[in-house]
Amino acid sequence: MKTDVSRVMIIVFDGLRPDFVHSELMPSLYEYAKNKAFEFRESSTVFPSVTRVATTSLITGNYPRKHGIINNAFLQPNIFPNRVFDTSSFKMLEIAKKKYANGLITTKTLGEYLSEAGKKFFSIHCGSPGASYLCNHKARELQHHAFSIHGPEASLTPQIYDIIKDNHSLNGLGKIPKINEVALSVDILLDTVFPIYNPDVSLVWFPEPDTSFHYKQIGSPDSKIALKNCDLQFSRILNWVEDQADKENILLLVLSDHGQITVKSELDITNLLASIGIKAVEDPSLSSDCYFTKGSVGELRFKNKDAGLIAAAKEALKEVSGFLTFCSNNFQHPNDELSFDDVCISHERMGELLYICDSDDDLNDFGYSGTGSFTGGLQIPGGYHGGLNKKEMKNLFLMSGPGILKSVSDKSAGIVDVTPTILNCLGLQPSSLMDGRFLGEAFGQLVGEETKKEISFEKGTLIKTQVAETEYIKYAQSKM
Repeated sequence: MKTDVSRVMIIVFDGLRPDFVHSELMPSLYEYAKNKAFEFRESSTVFPSVTRVATTSLITGNYPRKHGIINNAFLQPNIFPNRVFDTSSFKMLEIAKKKYANGLITTKTLGEYLSEAGKKFFSIHCGSPGASYLCNHKARELQHHAFSIHGPEASLTPQIYDIIKDNHSLNGLGKIPKINEVALSVDILLDTVFPIYNPDVSLVWFPEPDTSFHYKQIGSPDSKIALKNCDLQFSRILNWVEDQADKENILLLVLSDHGQITVKSELDITNLLASIGIKAVEDPSLSSDCYFTKGSVGELRFKNKDAGLIAAAKEALKEVSGFLTFCSNNFQHPNDELSFDDVCISHERMGELLYICDSDDDLNDFGYSGTGSFTGGLQIPGGYHGGLNKKEMKNLFLMSGPGILKSVSDKSAGIVDVTPTILNCLGLQPSSLMDGRFLGEAFGQLVGEETKKEISFEKGTLIKTQVAETEYIKYAQSKM
């Protein structure tokens, strides 16, 4: 469905929970949602609910099972035999892109579709170097432009960093809340990107409120400062749009990549497995029975893929309060756990076992619901994400532009629908194998009935939905 779109703007608020969008904290975003946009009230992110996985799903229209970025950090012994593959690292992504025979991202990206159509793409990112990289990992080859706040050595197009450095002050960065970074990203967009480069598609990724939620707690005074500043900067974008001659033809997509909950307890995998005689370490360069990654979701990879070790580890950990379930492709007890297919992560890069920590709807110190366990990586009681709690999985998703209704929908949608919707609006044909769908309901189209699926496992139930051919992971609820 080609529309009269003159250009596309994508604005991402990293880690923004929809329940924070109200008139007191974020009046501009609230007003935009209520009176100027189509709101997808039942939008979901992907699993694991972490930034670099969600980023790659956003720019491919696919789940990790197809694009291959299966967590923020994961084990890839054939590529990094002595290190965990940390996708926040620009250098590690560059190495992986060269070493993977089938490519770093194993499906076509928005940048590639745009390049084939002769269209320009400019991304501005003030988060990690790796997150910036994954927004358009072939920006250099496609002659697109990508700005990373981390300097030319962490930029796919370092010349852009130098140009921006000459035109904008980069002083006062690095403090939390990242007020200056958010303001800088909007300055760059409005004062440099549009006047000089005028891209067909632009992407701005705010590092807040994610950073403040992580380090200052969800709902804290500092996190609310971050939220209010994000709203102020968003209002500048809206005002700019209103001043443009083509304002009625600008497609604006406003979303978050995931939510967050509060960590309340830490589980020690090394000691838990040591109690049954299994040596487990994080460092792949060390000799061990088992290697793992930390978080609310992480990997367990075993020496020689030993079935006995795998079974023993599962039996030991599933009895521990704080672990919800496991995912694998090799069941001994099919109803005990989830499969990689259940959570759309069945890529060849997956190891033997994925653990998922438990969570609940309890309130944190500031009265915001959602708490849970993890295996380390942040200071308690910081905000975190990655798991299947409702507050982690539900994301903000708003859209306005030519032909788009000012309305709301309670039909499932998600971050995987961003790229197919953009491509359709630009008159470009997405792959028929793309997981996401064109969000026709925003244009008044009928999109079919929604179905619900419940997948039971020993400690809980996974809730999924499907609209047309697209499935959505909603959340998992514990029986405990």
